[in-house]
Amino acid sequence: MASYIDAQNYAFIDVPNNAQDGVLKSWDIRFFGHEEK
Repeated sequence: MASYIDAQNYAFIDVPNNAQDGVLKSWDIRFFGHEEK
């Protein structure tokens, strides 16, 4: 299973700045949404 760091690194590979936040939120929801809320 991907770690949080792996998810962040993946999200920042060749992703435009204006899309990074959305991509990271997508990963956060997928892997850590249950912990955040």
